[in-house]
This record gives sequence, structure tokens and C-alpha cells, in this order.
Amino acid sequence: MWIGGCLGKLYVWSTIFATPKIGAALALALTIAGQMIAALFLDHYGAIGLTKYAASPTRIAGAVLVVLGVSLVAYAKR
Repeated sequence: MWIGGCLGKLYVWSTIFATPKIGAALALALTIAGQMIAALFLDHYGAIGLTKYAASPTRIAGAVLVVLGVSLVAYAKR
């Protein structure tokens, strides 16, 4: 419970300070990419009581496409 609270606080503060510098689109895209990668690991290892779903090449490719989308958003901002 404490770890979740601390991580949530860290996320909110980092979003507050980073969004004006990197833009709302990139901040949201990075959030979604991070959640996608974390979910892939949690599913693969069955952490926190989740049902195990193997990190198949198709699922990994989906996460890679999300990261590529974030890269395109960042590149377009430049």
C-alpha cells in the first residue's frame, strides 16, 4: 500500500513538472507505453496473483509498436 502511494505520488509530480516541457501528447504517450510494458511483464510472470499469459512474439510486437508510436510523437515534436 505504501509503495503504491509513493509511486503514485512520484508519477503525479513527474507529470506536473514534465508536461509543460515535453507537451501533453508526449506525456500521455509515455504513460501509455510504460503501462503497456509493465502489463506485459506482469502478465508474463503472473505477478500479484494474475493469470500467467506468455509474452508471445505477437504481444511483444504490440508493445514495440506502442513504443514506436511514442517515438513518432517525440520526433514530430522536434
